[in-house]
Amino acid sequence: MQFYLTLFILSVLLTFCYIFKWNRRYSVYFTILFCIIPVACFGYLQQAWAETKEGALIGLKLSYSGGCFCTLAMVLSIVQLCKFRLKKIYRSILLVGSILFYLLVLTIGHFPIYYKTVAFVQENGRSILQKEYAFGHFLFVLWIFFLMVLSMTGILQGYHRRSEVSRKTTLMLFSMVLICMVSYYLDRKASLGVELMPLGYVFGQIVFLIIADRLVLYDVNDTVIDVSLKRGDVAVISFDRKRRFLGCNETAIRFFPELDGSIIDEPLRMTNNYVSRDADKRAEMAKVLDDWMDEVELSDDVVEHLYDHEERIFRFRADEIMDARTCRGFSFSITDETREQQYLRLIENYNNTLENEVEKKTRHLVEMHDKFVLGMAEMVEGRDSSTGGHIKRTSQGVRLLIGEMRKDPTLNLTYEFARDMIKAAPMHDIGKITIDDAILRKPGNFTPEELAKMREHSAAGAKILHELLADLGDPEFATIAENVAHYHHEYMDGTGYPEGLKGEEIPLEARIMAIADVYDALVSKRYYKEGMSFEDADRIIMEGMGTQFDKNLEPFYVAARPKLEAYYKREFEENK
Repeated sequence: MQFYLTLFILSVLLTFCYIFKWNRRYSVYFTILFCIIPVACFGYLQQAWAETKEGALIGLKLSYSGGCFCTLAMVLSIVQLCKFRLKKIYRSILLVGSILFYLLVLTIGHFPIYYKTVAFVQENGRSILQKEYAFGHFLFVLWIFFLMVLSMTGILQGYHRRSEVSRKTTLMLFSMVLICMVSYYLDRKASLGVELMPLGYVFGQIVFLIIADRLVLYDVNDTVIDVSLKRGDVAVISFDRKRRFLGCNETAIRFFPELDGSIIDEPLRMTNNYVSRDADKRAEMAKVLDDWMDEVELSDDVVEHLYDHEERIFRFRADEIMDARTCRGFSFSITDETREQQYLRLIENYNNTLENEVEKKTRHLVEMHDKFVLGMAEMVEGRDSSTGGHIKRTSQGVRLLIGEMRKDPTLNLTYEFARDMIKAAPMHDIGKITIDDAILRKPGNFTPEELAKMREHSAAGAKILHELLADLGDPEFATIAENVAHYHHEYMDGTGYPEGLKGEEIPLEARIMAIADVYDALVSKRYYKEGMSFEDADRIIMEGMGTQFDKNLEPFYVAARPKLEAYYKREFEENK
């Protein structure tokens, strides 16, 4: 009896130690163990000091609470600690099985299901129940064996998961299960005068008390949260699914004084007489939080937002409060990121300022570059006494053609292309800078050799522009400008120069330039000819559609023709 009394007192003391050290991260199975083991130990003590059969049977049934429920709690604790994935349905089956076996135990003394007979005797001042086992007891032994196998399986799996489960934990669990199994076996097979199972239970309490104390250290995420909450770095606000205020910590009230006095289980915008002055602020915050909770419901992830509040910047992290797979509410964790965000915004403002300055300087350099290239084109035109004003007029012709083409959505002509095309038009004859003055300024017709030399200006212009525009940082414009200079004398039937390209082999920008270039040559007055009438020029252009010019550009030329004629009339009138 002294043995059982000592174990009972020890089990009660260990349970009080557990209660004193209790932490919210302790498993519910631990709590069940520490609640039931003293009951089971008391059952063994009750059997030993009982003076009647009825008293001994009560103790027996109390002791079986350990075999049925402590064993189950121990198995589920091991499964949880060793990261052994056991579905909820299987845990439910284990619970139902334990309940059924305990119901069998309760039939002892009434029905011969668990024990066939039970006799009460006293030996050496100790009460003993002599039992004749029935089929129910055989099933119970199989059940305990199954639970022990399940425990060992979980321990072995945990032992091999070194990155997730502590080896010390698995070794302590293994020793506990082994002692319980040995105690159970000796109670059935050896005559020791006392039963050893309560000793196994108390040893299990010691093991789980040590493990529980270590769990706080292993749970790194919760440790960080606890430290942050203790230091006051993190504010927490919670709501239920109906957006009713559930509570907040002191840090939240320090961050947002208007929360002070908020009514539990009421929407946040509700107020009382003491904090009515903060009603507007609370309502504003409630609206913002409502929107974020809507966002959480539509998202599968944590929702984060920055919130500017009275010259401070807070980061809100919103997530669902889950109960199994059911969302019960919403939780906001809030940190003060004023210094970090102000620093980031300072850097962002500096970068924006720097980008604006760089853009301004770049734009200035591009403008200078464009003026330089245009100046070269005008210098070339100044050398060619037969083409005064050609650059200006052809640029306007290109502008009018491009304007009509932009109206057709099927062409997908981008604004950038149109802009670059108009910008490149004045450079189409820049290659003439390489032609000798004797040829360029010759008043009469060219000899075949002189004509061949004159035709070299197209390829020369493309080469010059390639060198000038290579480092400009705008490759699309450079390509368009080179193509305009290189191919604006190519014909759609392949009889043009310098490469004899045919059809769509000729870049679109060169095909557009060709129409504007020839039109100006036809209607403009040169020292060796008079300007052609608009009607005659139009006839020649139209006759060349499909051979010299792109037939697909005909409708756009036709649409632009009235504007071309009006423009040239103004130019000729002003230059009389």
